Amino acid sequence: MTSLVFRYQFQKPEQVCHAVLVILLITLHPLEFAMKAVKKRILLSPFFILTLVVSMNSALSQTNNIIKKENSDLMTNQINRATGLLTEFKKNKSIDQLESALRAVEKISPPGIDKTVPRSVARHEQARMWLSLLATIDQNIDPSFDVNDAKNWAALNLVPETPEGVHYPSGVDPKEIKDPKTRAQYESAIKQNEAKKARLNFQIGLRNINELAGLDVGRFFPSYYTSSNEDKSELENLMHQAKLSPARTQKLKALFHK
Repeated sequence: MTSLVFRYQFQKPEQVCHAVLVILLITLHPLEFAMKAVKKRILLSPFFILTLVVSMNSALSQTNNIIKKENSDLMTNQINRATGLLTEFKKNKSIDQLESALRAVEKISPPGIDKTVPRSVARHEQARMWLSLLATIDQNIDPSFDVNDAKNWAALNLVPETPEGVHYPSGVDPKEIKDPKTRAQYESAIKQNEAKKARLNFQIGLRNINELAGLDVGRFFPSYYTSSNEDKSELENLMHQAKLSPARTQKLKALFHK
């Protein structure tokens, strides 16, 4: 590019410097230079116009490459994040982590958005993550647990069972109870009540996430999979690998028989 500048045989060194600065501006900020040239009605030589066009094409190409990389990175990051959250949930049974895993799967770029990843690969990976999430829910949800049954509810506060004539307020601190036997029974009752509360909240949380995931899955699979033998075969393999419950498997298959 510099050799082309000197072909114009500039008379003064400052003219050469000015030309080099103009070329740098065109190269680094072609759109900005073009707008300034139009506003100031600057007459551009064919050489500068050609340089401007080439630079703008290069800038657009670089922008597209950056966007593609960001989309690809976003897909990979969300898959890795969701996988990590599901692994952590299996260890500590935190409903918050399971919900975060759901949100991470929801953020995975839909198949076809990232042109650097083949649509079939993107579809396969997103389907795999949805099925992994569903399998995790299936492995923890208790279908026989009735969240509306009062016997599964925890008490807000407990009252210690004490000898006749001794009374304590609801929710009293165990340390306030002087009788060792009464205190031990009360502490045991508190632990059982907390366990009941935790189980209730866990099962309610699972059901809420299951409902949300079901809506997402009900949109994803019919949108990106068909009833063709090839698609059915891929789904069968994915469901087998995910180790879904029989009920879940039948429910997913029913999506393609409507």
